[in-house]
Amino acid sequence: MLTNILTTETHLSGMRRNEAFELKVSDVDMGSGYIRIHGKGNKMRIVPISPPLRIALEPLLTKEARDTMREKGRNATLLFPGRDGGKMTDFRRALWGAMDRAGITKRVTPHCFRHSFATHLLEAGTNLRTIQELLGHEEVTTTQIYTHVAFGEKEKAVNLL
Repeated sequence: MLTNILTTETHLSGMRRNEAFELKVSDVDMGSGYIRIHGKGNKMRIVPISPPLRIALEPLLTKEARDTMREKGRNATLLFPGRDGGKMTDFRRALWGAMDRAGITKRVTPHCFRHSFATHLLEAGTNLRTIQELLGHEEVTTTQIYTHVAFGEKEKAVNLL
C-alpha cells in the first residue's frame, strides 16, 4: 500500500522523493485541494491534488490512521513516517518488491515517476513554464531535460507529415 501511495504521490504531483518524505499532514489541504511542498533551498510551492492522488491520500489522513501511527511509535505529524519514528528515508525496496509481484522487469527508480509526470504533462499540451513551477525548478532549462522524451515524440510526429 505504501508503495502505491508514494508512487501515486510522486507521479501525480511531481514531487521529489525527499519532498514526499518530509510532507506533514498539515501540508495537505483536502478542502482547497492543494499540497504545500517544501522543496530544495527551503522554497515552498503549492501543487493541486489530482483526483487519483486524493483517493490515495484520504485513508492516510483519517484520525484512525494517525492514531495507529502514534500507537506504533511513529511521528503522526508526518504523512509518511519512518518505522523508527522519524521521517522515512527510502522506499526503493518496497517499489522493487511491488515491481517483482507485478512482473515488471524494466529498471524503475523513484525518480522515474517525477520524470514521467513532467513528460505526461508536456505530451498533454501543458506549457513548460507551468511544468517548471509544478516541479519546483528554478530554471526552465532543467525542466527541458526532464521532458526530452516528449520532444522526441513531437519530432517524430512532425516528421510523419
